[in-house]
Amino acid sequence: MQHGQHRSQDAAALLDLRLQRDLAALGRKRDLLLPAEDRRCRSPDQDHRGHHPSARHARGCRRECELSVARSGHREGNGLLKAQRSRTARRPTIEEHASSPDLQDPDLFGNSPPIVIAESAITGEPPRADACRSPASTCGHIIRRHTVTQFKCFNVCKTHGLYARVLPFTISYSKSEEFEGLAMPIIVRDGRNELNALLKTGSKDRVVVIDATHLGRTAVFGRQETASARAGGARAVVVLGLVAHVSALESERIPIRAFGATPRMLPADGGSAHAAMIDTDCGLLTTDDYIVGDADGVIAVELELYQQGNSIK
Repeated sequence: MQHGQHRSQDAAALLDLRLQRDLAALGRKRDLLLPAEDRRCRSPDQDHRGHHPSARHARGCRRECELSVARSGHREGNGLLKAQRSRTARRPTIEEHASSPDLQDPDLFGNSPPIVIAESAITGEPPRADACRSPASTCGHIIRRHTVTQFKCFNVCKTHGLYARVLPFTISYSKSEEFEGLAMPIIVRDGRNELNALLKTGSKDRVVVIDATHLGRTAVFGRQETASARAGGARAVVVLGLVAHVSALESERIPIRAFGATPRMLPADGGSAHAAMIDTDCGLLTTDDYIVGDADGVIAVELELYQQGNSIK
């Protein structure tokens, strides 16, 4: 009987010894997973739970850990502050950029130092012979020379804000891209005969805006309409739809813009065309709107508002 009790006591002692050994191993593994600051706070006589008989030493270790974390956070905060300062640094204006010494090289740009800006990738124009790359540019866009007076749409939007309405995106199909003048909205249906007559008689010094969104994949403007607009004295033609005869439009000096091109056209005879207001994505377009266009797009502003900050032509 006594022999059995001794055997059970020995087994319990052995089990307790194995349990203490396993707990100590777990404590060592936990130390390896802890950050360097927490491992530095351990004293050699701590147990696997990190307890120490001296409360003063424990408070000192916690204080050391807090100071270490605060120092690391201060370093990270200084780095973040420097990054924020670099992002919020004042950038040079257009005039300062144009007058910088890097852009004054006559061998690079010629006699008059131009302003260099990125050309839009959606224009699809091939690289020009005088194209160059800006020394400060980090992108691969082809850039070309512009002057401050060429930022027409930008200046109008800067002056009139939300009152400057941006027309839907259109593609330029002729040589010229810059134009301005009073709008002449036209709605065309079924044929192009009356459209040509209206372009010849009522488009003088006007920016003609033709609504052809209801015609789907059918063009309403081509070689014949271009000749009519030129004869009538139109300043530009913006087609909210498709055009045809693209190869013939490329040599025209009158600005012509449209959503796209197609070989299919409305019949040359019959149909109707009348000047009226057009409901576009930017709101109603009437004959009292002043249109400004360049390579960036087309802007419409009410004539009275436009005259408050700009002069009309």
